[in-house]
Amino acid sequence: MKNVTAMDIRRELGGLLDEVANKNERIVISRGNRPMAVMISMAEYEELVLKKTRERELKDLAEKMDRIRETHAQYTRTFDTVQAVRKIRSNK
Repeated sequence: MKNVTAMDIRRELGGLLDEVANKNERIVISRGNRPMAVMISMAEYEELVLKKTRERELKDLAEKMDRIRETHAQYTRTFDTVQAVRKIRSNK
């Protein structure tokens, strides 16, 4: 992992972008000797961030669906889906 300062970024942005994109180099950007950010390739960002965000959203959605199912369980336990579909089809 390479460390650069904010000033280095201003001077060498093009070269640093090439290192990140082509060599999968991670670059820590510091200001005042304090790490402030990390530059990673788009592929790594998609893998680390977007995939986890999507997984978390799907998990949250599944939990919400479970809560809805539990809330309405008293109504759906005795509901005959096949019979309802047949009734709808016969009314057409």
